[in-house]
Amino acid sequence: MSYREIRNFTEIMRALGYPRLISMENFRRPNFELVADILYWMVKMYDPETTVSDRVEFENERVIFLTEIAGLLATKARLKLNTKKLYASDGRAVQELLKVASLLHRATKSISTKLLDDTPPAPIRIQDVKSARVLASDITQSGAKLFDMLANEKEERQERARALRFLDLSTSAADGPKEQAYIERSIRDIIENTKQALEDMRKESEELEADERNLESKIKKKQEELERTEKRLKSLESVKPQFMEEAEKLEKELQRYYEVYMEKHRNLDYLEFELDKYRRSEEERKEEHDRKLKLMRERLYKEEVELMRGGGGSRGQEDRDDYKGRSEAVRGLQGAKVQGSMQGSRRGGGSSSPHSDENDDSSDVGASDSDVGPRGGPGGGGSRAGGGRGAR
Repeated sequence: MSYREIRNFTEIMRALGYPRLISMENFRRPNFELVADILYWMVKMYDPETTVSDRVEFENERVIFLTEIAGLLATKARLKLNTKKLYASDGRAVQELLKVASLLHRATKSISTKLLDDTPPAPIRIQDVKSARVLASDITQSGAKLFDMLANEKEERQERARALRFLDLSTSAADGPKEQAYIERSIRDIIENTKQALEDMRKESEELEADERNLESKIKKKQEELERTEKRLKSLESVKPQFMEEAEKLEKELQRYYEVYMEKHRNLDYLEFELDKYRRSEEERKEEHDRKLKLMRERLYKEEVELMRGGGGSRGQEDRDDYKGRSEAVRGLQGAKVQGSMQGSRRGGGSSSPHSDENDDSSDVGASDSDVGPRGGPGGGGSRAGGGRGAR
């Protein structure tokens, strides 16, 4: 910040017609409201149709305001403003405000000079328009050439500097004719090398043309072969082979066999499942039968113990006879079971069917009930014992 910049800014703003009075003391301390008001007024003066928010109460609103102003001036007026200096709103902000104020001041001056100048413009001729078009095309072509040349400026700069140094040394040296002869000889060598390179390029181009012709002939041959093979393929596709009908029949037969196989496989799987289920049920029945025998054995054992603890006499003798009959019935039942299983194994040759086991178990259970009942089971034995006791 300098005194001259602040003074110029105040004078320009007074010339532009800013409504408020700006003094040099306004920018000694940060004054964001004044900076925001000046920016808003100048933007509206530059483009009255722009819509910019003038709310600057909070920090985020101030940041949004400055970014909108800077973006608007950058796109329309091609002015790049430093938003950090504007946000400081002190003497550093005057430098950025002076850019916009100077632009507006120059615009007002140019408008005033145009209004004062009342001389009529010169008439436009068709020949001038044509020449302007030619000049415009020449300018665009020259600009494109200049751009292409400047693209290689970094590489050619060193070569140009070396050539200039060489020319300076050659002109300043005492033996100028020798240097000139050396230059001529070097130029001749370069020309000869260029001619040789041109001849080599010509030979290479001729070889490439010959290779191109050979490749074209090979491509034509391959295309002809491809057409022939395509025709042959179409003819083979149209003709039905001799073994095709037999193959179709075999496929149908294979499909039928496969369906039969799947049906048998499902049946076998189902039968295996039923067999396992039947075996489990037989095992459960066997366990139930063993459990009943065990309970009967325990009950007989308890009765024997009670008889041994009870008194003697004829009653004790009858109870012992009754217990003896029951124990013999249980032993007969177990022996009949073992004998039946052994006979079944002998008849079956070492393998018994589940149905034979079921019949044996049912016959064993029936035999056990018939043997135990009359000799003192839970029904027959009890009634007999009760009758004996009542008679006595």
